[in-house]
Amino acid sequence: MEKKTIALITAGGQGERLGESIPKQFLKVCGKPIIVYTLEVFQKHPLIDVIAVVVRQGWKEYLEQCKMDYGITKLSHIVYGAESTLLSVQNGINEISKFYSDDSIVLVHDSVRPMVKENMISDCIDSVKKHGNGIACIPTVDSVIFSSDKKSSNANLNRSMIYRVQTPQGFTLSVLQKMYKNTTKYDLLAYNSLSSVHIDTIGSISIIPGGEYNFKITRKSDLDIFTLIATQGLYDKLK
Repeated sequence: MEKKTIALITAGGQGERLGESIPKQFLKVCGKPIIVYTLEVFQKHPLIDVIAVVVRQGWKEYLEQCKMDYGITKLSHIVYGAESTLLSVQNGINEISKFYSDDSIVLVHDSVRPMVKENMISDCIDSVKKHGNGIACIPTVDSVIFSSDKKSSNANLNRSMIYRVQTPQGFTLSVLQKMYKNTTKYDLLAYNSLSSVHIDTIGSISIIPGGEYNFKITRKSDLDIFTLIATQGLYDKLK
């Protein structure tokens, strides 16, 4: 099997917090589905060989149409997701493991982070080659406190040591396989990031610079911001 650099895009969510009737990744902004903005970045990146997408049930045909309509020629695998993001990623890993060697590089990225920059992808790939992994993160600029009951706090956290985890998150395929082999389904439902799984099953992660514009479209305010960026012609300037 060949060694490849693969973008594994997660698109299995419903996006309930947006209150829309269709999954948020397929909402159109300036006439284009959000997921296509994301796919086009990886399509254009010279170091990405293959794109795989884990998609919500019932949307595979729509995504295949997007591939044709927008020329996403690197999109080679579309698989259905599961009940959580990390379980969906596992479905994607199982699929690409059939075709590519264990030393292939896999960059897992949220379909609803359409502002990912080319240099983030390059940095992530470089970090995997040097350190075995690479996780996009940004420093926390706000003060941070800890609350166990969501009502009060008696603990301060040092914000200079706190980072917000983004995607892409890169690993070799063999490391991803090992991470999932050492993690139960119950644990995968509890985790919310591959970085956490790696820390608990393998060890430390390597941080690469993320970006404030590499935000995840989760709430209506996020969609409003991205829509403003796109409609004002700022997408290519800011991403």
